[in-house]
Amino acid sequence: MSTEEWKSQRLDSTYVCHTIPAEKAKKGRPHGGFLFGWHKTLPSAPELIQVTECGIFLKVLNPSPWLLVFGYIPPDDSKEVRSPKDRKWKEKAAELFNQIICLSSRFPNTILLGDLNARVGTANSIPLYPRNSRDPKTNANGKPLLSLSAEAGLIICNGRSPGDMEAHYTYVNGANSGCSVVDLVWLPLLRSHQYIP
Repeated sequence: MSTEEWKSQRLDSTYVCHTIPAEKAKKGRPHGGFLFGWHKTLPSAPELIQVTECGIFLKVLNPSPWLLVFGYIPPDDSKEVRSPKDRKWKEKAAELFNQIICLSSRFPNTILLGDLNARVGTANSIPLYPRNSRDPKTNANGKPLLSLSAEAGLIICNGRSPGDMEAHYTYVNGANSGCSVVDLVWLPLLRSHQYIP
């Protein structure tokens, strides 16, 4: 799964691929595109449930059904957020969160991941599973995600799972040395013991 695609790339013919084109920007590169696919030899192909401007919802069997939600929410300081489209993107983000909650009755096993451009600091800690992060800040996109996690029974995997116990930076801007943890993975709290030590 690749989000916020702005390059044109051809994948091997052994993959089943779906794309959502990026939006052209007045200045700079396009933004908001999605590319997702799976290998044709996968025993049970994912089923596309829904596609919105801010997310792709897939059903996968493992062996019980899981809902994978790949999301993209623009950063607070991006041109699309500070433009007249601001309200539209905020509404789409709210729709993404509401859809996850609505689908959670059909899919109690839900994973949310993607380029969410949400900074949540060390929030989403619970006594049994404390959470670390190299990025201590929380931003406006992080607040609704924290609310979503509580309502949907999801916890953040970044900063508490093997291989990422520190929540390493997922965005590094070499020009001004800005770093943040904005690409997040959320797992169901009831299943977290299988993935978090």
